[in-house]
Amino acid sequence: MENPITPRITRLDFLGVPFDVLPEENFDSFFDKLLEKKHSWKVASLRYRDFKRAVFSKDFQNRLWTCALVFPIDKSLEWGMKFSGLTAPQRYHPFDFVIRLLGYLEKKGKSVYILGGTALEVQRVFDRIRSGFPKLTVVGRYAGKYPRESESSIITAIAKSSPTFILVGSRVRGKFRFLFENIKDLNIPIAYYSAEAFNIMSGKKRIPDRETFKKRFKSGTHHLPGSLLNPLKWLKIPGYIFYFFMVLWQKYFRQKGRKV
Repeated sequence: MENPITPRITRLDFLGVPFDVLPEENFDSFFDKLLEKKHSWKVASLRYRDFKRAVFSKDFQNRLWTCALVFPIDKSLEWGMKFSGLTAPQRYHPFDFVIRLLGYLEKKGKSVYILGGTALEVQRVFDRIRSGFPKLTVVGRYAGKYPRESESSIITAIAKSSPTFILVGSRVRGKFRFLFENIKDLNIPIAYYSAEAFNIMSGKKRIPDRETFKKRFKSGTHHLPGSLLNPLKWLKIPGYIFYFFMVLWQKYFRQKGRKV
């Protein structure tokens, strides 16, 4: 079927997990429509490991269906959808997605709140946003490591600051679940969790120069240098074999090319 936000975006059902086809040329218009709705929307990005968890966790799967946008990160997910007869969605790396979204919000005169990491890390993300997007208002920031009893007051403070977008990063209790459980109380138009994007922006995770990084991501080889040197990664091969048979089941036994 069509995405619940805009009829120009197609939502796919891949082994019970939703993915949205959002071409780069429709990026700005999609978020234009989203902000027009005056509602709180979650955005989710899935790596292969997240996808596997969603396939076998009905609760996680159902929560993903409530998101305004779900996009794949890993090349293996793109391959699986193409092989099974679906139109593979545009892959976005979480870091590039956040940078692109911040640029869009800056053009629109919007605001952002940052939650996650240590006090030093969240300060570094704040500094990077202020220097890279000077016209974007940062209405607040808070470290992710906080006492559980402080969470309700933090959520109240975030809601009062009324940001357009909240970036939730590492060290936040519940990770994905934080947004699923608190989106109504946060009352923020766009909410996105990504420890990966947050850690790159804070400098905790290093990447090569942007052009090399983009080329590796497009080809699906951005993670290979570390994987080849880690023998534990080879233990995942049986899981990929099982994934191959799951894709075959999608291709031949589910509705071929199913769009929901």
